[in-house]
Amino acid sequence: MTDDVINITKRKLICENKFYNVFFDNLEQKGIPATTSYLTISPKTQNDKMIFGVGILPVQENKFGLLKILRHPIGQDSWELPGGFVEPGESPADAAKREMVEEVGMLCKPKNLKSLGVIAPFPSAIGGFIQVFIALNCYPSGYSSNPELGHKEFKWFSMKEIEHLLDAEKIIDAGTLVALDRGKKILK
Repeated sequence: MTDDVINITKRKLICENKFYNVFFDNLEQKGIPATTSYLTISPKTQNDKMIFGVGILPVQENKFGLLKILRHPIGQDSWELPGGFVEPGESPADAAKREMVEEVGMLCKPKNLKSLGVIAPFPSAIGGFIQVFIALNCYPSGYSSNPELGHKEFKWFSMKEIEHLLDAEKIIDAGTLVALDRGKKILK
């Protein structure tokens, strides 16, 4: 039987950018051989619940809005939720509203932005959570979206079209999969 405590015996900062610190950790847990150079990615900005990012599932006339993004690390396109980082002092809901305008030029009334809970995007390496929202009855913000690396197009999909994208493995992002599953339950 192992103890539920994992101790960091040594931590080495490997690199950092505006959003993350990347460490190699040496770890010990009672009854288990020590682990060296365990990769840990630590978001620099997160709230007291360890939320560092948001994803938003826009909905308009029973259609889901997704953003086609070329993902450099895997070298392919993926249909995903708009989203991004929570800025210092910003609530996840405010970050969701800001990201929706910035990435896809859409808004919804505050009462129509509902939490779908949190996800751990890669819990074996990233120390934090993303809060996922559904944005009901979206409408254009009047502002054009800001182009970002890899972003291609924003499009509305019926549930039947979503199912085809799922079958064709065009939706592969875990956060998007969870949001679609949780979101379709709200729309029923």
